[in-house]
Amino acid sequence: MIRHAAAERCELMVAPAGERLVVRVDDDGRGIPAGGRAGSGIAGMRERVESVGGRLTVAERLGGGTRVLAELPLEAPG
Repeated sequence: MIRHAAAERCELMVAPAGERLVVRVDDDGRGIPAGGRAGSGIAGMRERVESVGGRLTVAERLGGGTRVLAELPLEAPG
């Protein structure tokens, strides 16, 4: 995060939510460039999360920075 975002602070939250595990990472860095595309790091994270039946969102935070939110099933699909 420091290399790409120039963030000074990062907050991690991991908590169960029903039958899912929610993992949230917030930083106070540069945010996502307007019109930018997801880099290979984000694409790789999304691929891994989706491979277990989860969902990944990456968004700019209000006031600056980035939020990465992963919602994962607590039980393996199937």
